[in-house]
Formats: sequence, structure tokens, C-alpha cells
Amino acid sequence: MTDLAATPTLAPWLPDGTMPSPRVLLLVETARREFMENGFDAVSIDGLARLTGVSKETIYRHFPDKTALLRAALASLRASFQTSASGLSRKSADPEVVLTEYARIIQDATINGGFLSATWLSIAIARTVPDIAIALQNDSLAGLLPLQQKLSEFAADAGKPVPIPLELAADFGSLAVEGARSLMGWPAPDDAERTRIAERVARLFLDGCSTTTVIAVPVVPDAADANWGRLKPPQDRPSHILMLLDVARDHFFAHGYQGVSLDEIGSIARVGRGTLYRHFRNKAGLFEASMLDAAQRLSACPPPLQTDLEPAAAL
Repeated sequence: MTDLAATPTLAPWLPDGTMPSPRVLLLVETARREFMENGFDAVSIDGLARLTGVSKETIYRHFPDKTALLRAALASLRASFQTSASGLSRKSADPEVVLTEYARIIQDATINGGFLSATWLSIAIARTVPDIAIALQNDSLAGLLPLQQKLSEFAADAGKPVPIPLELAADFGSLAVEGARSLMGWPAPDDAERTRIAERVARLFLDGCSTTTVIAVPVVPDAADANWGRLKPPQDRPSHILMLLDVARDHFFAHGYQGVSLDEIGSIARVGRGTLYRHFRNKAGLFEASMLDAAQRLSACPPPLQTDLEPAAAL
């Protein structure tokens, strides 16, 4: 079980342990938006001072460097989530109602409030400022402690007084936001669909797969644009394109998007620049195609389900 007491988190907002004034709050919120939209490296203290009208002297008085400001900007996400989630458990004694409301709060915080962008940002900064990436992950888990407590209470009420690990609460959150769907850029579900998803996750955690409710699977939107649409199925691709995609995938995984050189990829795959740009237009196109190719390979060959085993063992 995760021991958050022994791991670093992002709170409090400010290095001196205080909460921000309205002026500093504007700075923190602006910094959060800029970090989310443009990435850590692209944001400067000078630029934030111009955007907010807060002098550099004031910024540095509260935040010794840009990393401290990033830490505060991300910590504000947790505070916002806790404000939304506080008091939910007092509204109803019905476990399904409570868990459905928790799922909706998690959805809205993720899709509307910046948690999803924070996930992407933590991935992007994992190598440059790993301590903040770890703290962000721990902060996200800490925000689920009330949910863990409610799950434990519901389990005890159902005659199963077993410890509920915090990771299970994290699984609840992942299912509530349909993480893969969100991270891959699919359209955000509307209000009615969010409620249906929340109810489905609540029933799954309370009743397992025994529910008789029919679960509607949403139609996956066509993910193809010009880059992916022009790429032939795996069995029809020329060997040099297969090699190019393999090399590109390995480089993007190993070095990240910014650290990849198209010239280096082309040289290793023995593919000329003309061929590369004709098929994929630019680095973004090659990145998209290589990631979708990797996803397609994973989804095309799921392991067989052993029907002679008990369901839990087979899964």
C-alpha cells in the first residue's frame, strides 16, 4: 500500500507554508495555464510578469525559481479538487449515489479543471524535474484518500471488512475518466454521458460484473488524419516504412518528442528525408503514425482468454 506520509507532495502552495494573496493567486493560476498550454521550458518569469502585471521582484520574493512556481501551480490543482469533493460523503448514505458523485467530481476535475493537462505535464517533466513529477503523482493519490475511506466503509457495511488499498481508489479514478480515451484526445463526453460513465463505475465497484445493466460502448471516433490515413495496413507496408516506424517508436519512447532528431531516425532506418516527409510531412506526423502503429499492434493481438479457469484467474 502506498505510504503517502513518507513521500513528497506539492502542498502547501507557497514555499513559506502560507496560502496565496489574490495577487499571487492570479500569478499562480496564470502560471498553471501557461505551463499546461506551452510546457515547462517555454514559460519564463519575464513572460509571466508581463501577463499578470506582477513584478519580477514580487515573484521572486514568493518563488525562488521557476520550479517553485511550477510546484505551487500544480499544488493548486489538488486544492481545487479537494474543495469540490469536500462534503460529498455527507450528502447521501446510499453508496451508489456517493460513488457516482465522486466519479463525476473526478471526471470534471480531470477534463475541465486541468488534471489531464497536469498528467501530460508530469510526463513531460519526468526527466528534467523528476522530484516534481513524483510529487504530482503522490499529490494525485493523496487527493483520493477520502474516496479510499468511503470504499473501506462500504466494504465493511457489505460484510467484507478488508483494507482497501489507495491504489484501488486510483483505479476507480482511472475508470471514471476513461484514461485512455482522454489521453488519446477523443472528444470529451457531454454531461449526460459523464453521468452514465460515473454510474457505471460506481456499480462496477459495488457489484462487480453481476449487474444486469446493459453497458453501451461508445463508438470510437476515426482517429485518422492525413498522416495516419495514408499509412497502409501493416501487412501492406514496404519494409523500409516498417523499419522507419520501428526506429521512430523506439526513439520517441527513449528520448521523448523534443529529444528526437528526424535526421538520426532516417539515418538509422536508412530512409531519405524525401521519403520521410512524403509519407509523414513532419515530426508530428511521424510521431502520430508511430504511436498509433504501436497501439494498433497491441490491440490486434490480445492474449486468449482461458475459459477453463475461474473468471478472476482467467482475467
